[in-house]
Amino acid sequence: MIDIKTLVAKYRHQDIVGKIVDLSPVTEKDLPEIVRLRNTPKMMYYLNQNYELTLESQLEWYKKYLRRGDDLYWTIKDKSGKVIGTNRLYDITPSKCEQGSLMVDENYSMTAPYAAEAIMLSLDCAFEVFKVKAIINDNRHDNKNMNSI
Repeated sequence: MIDIKTLVAKYRHQDIVGKIVDLSPVTEKDLPEIVRLRNTPKMMYYLNQNYELTLESQLEWYKKYLRRGDDLYWTIKDKSGKVIGTNRLYDITPSKCEQGSLMVDENYSMTAPYAAEAIMLSLDCAFEVFKVKAIINDNRHDNKNMNSI
């Protein structure tokens, strides 16, 4: 049987390399950029976030995240290393996990299939590394970009 906590610990220190983006484990230094991206009106709407995040609130969330053993949170970086979004697998069990927290900076989202590759990389990780049987992804009904992917 797969040891979820051991694999999560390993992948919190390992990039997943793609053709146009890399998934890099979120670190404390990424938090200001995550707060900036999440506080844009479009991201707030699609992530069902009804308040502005602060760096302090994101840091508090991040510290709790580090204590969990069933959650992977990545920055999406273009090949120059710029953070252009985030992606996440959480509540990872041998049978299923959830995929979410996907966002790509509006300034980049329509210039290449960043979101599509970020999703594929995370799905490959879920199915190939963690051997989950199912993945849940819950999107707003009016999120045409995500629902088309």
